[in-house]
Amino acid sequence: MGTVIANSKFRDEIYEPYRSPGGHMRLIDRERAEGASPHTFTMDDWEMIESCPYFWARKFDLNKDSKVIEKVFTTWSNIGDESY
Repeated sequence: MGTVIANSKFRDEIYEPYRSPGGHMRLIDRERAEGASPHTFTMDDWEMIESCPYFWARKFDLNKDSKVIEKVFTTWSNIGDESY
């Protein structure tokens, strides 16, 4: 089945994580890398985190900025809850 789709007009619609920077649905900021590690998100990055279409983000550090982690949990912990 995969070969049929790959050879069809739907080729560009195939989800291929290795061909897309957001393929794994993770927000990773390598533009501001800290050595070999990606940028550690802080509250200064909140607008980018909140508006991104991805399900996951890397990386956070409690010792660097615990407020951004708290904000992530309080913002998205009640999604689907009628009281939200």
